[in-house]
Amino acid sequence: NFHKIIQKFRKIKWGFETRLDLLNINILDKLYSVGLRAIKVGVENASMRRLIEHGRVPPDLKHAFDIISHCNKIGIRSNACYIIGFPDETKKDIKETIKLAKKINTTFANFFILTPLPGTNFGDNENIITDRLWEHRDNFHLVFEHKNFKSNQIRKLQRKALCSYYFRPKFLLNYFRS
Repeated sequence: NFHKIIQKFRKIKWGFETRLDLLNINILDKLYSVGLRAIKVGVENASMRRLIEHGRVPPDLKHAFDIISHCNKIGIRSNACYIIGFPDETKKDIKETIKLAKKINTTFANFFILTPLPGTNFGDNENIITDRLWEHRDNFHLVFEHKNFKSNQIRKLQRKALCSYYFRPKFLLNYFRS
């Protein structure tokens, strides 16, 4: 019986990675009742146009706010992943993504440097790759010729994104409260 299994394992706390469009408040409430305490989702970038151009499915931002707000309310920790360094992205664009991350206000946030991987719209264009070391295709290295940034500049912006997210009063207050 499914209900007996749920009762037996209710004490297990767990998390998973999912897409925001697969969640709603009812699903979150049910999953919380059987131990869900953490989710990881991809918001990816503040520019919906840019996401579409690169074959990504942009999230419905109102839905993202509603889902994360509900997670915060019921005690599910959330981690959102963001991508910086799209080929035409500027410093201003990256600041918009950081601003969006702060507004959505997940428990944690990751800021990754765009990494072209085989099998993706961007990654199948091997002509743009300037760094052929596979160990650098890790979301922390710029491995292609970027229109606006050198590798050290984008890494600096990545650190700035992380620092400005985690060293803001709202985050620190929530962190020390929990």
